[in-house]
Amino acid sequence: MRPGPASLLTIMTRLTIATWNINSVRLRVALVLEFLEEYRPDVLCLQETRTADATFPFHVFGDAGWPHAVIAGFKGRNGVAILSRRPFATSRVLSWCGRDDGRHVQVTFPDGLRLDHIYVPAGGGLRPPPAMSR
Repeated sequence: MRPGPASLLTIMTRLTIATWNINSVRLRVALVLEFLEEYRPDVLCLQETRTADATFPFHVFGDAGWPHAVIAGFKGRNGVAILSRRPFATSRVLSWCGRDDGRHVQVTFPDGLRLDHIYVPAGGGLRPPPAMSR
């Protein structure tokens, strides 16, 4: 038996999501912490983090209450991250249009909600497959 609309509301989890083109997370970590403290979203999606995985400030965000994170780091450009107060059931880094340059991460939450965070810069050089461009 499928649940009706009223039943679906009891299944769904309320989740507040914010997104920010940060243009270097390491340079603006203090601003991100101020934002998180003031607005308290459950999830923060960052794009243009411009840092490799090894230099992403995980511990800073974890200490501030967002201990769950998935990142696709890329030094100097691109890079995306999902920070969360809620745990993920799964998380993964994906290749956007076959490119491994830090543009796509995906998480699922325990209730089944899936969140894809994709960064497509203006003029990003991504072309549709040849069959679609005719």
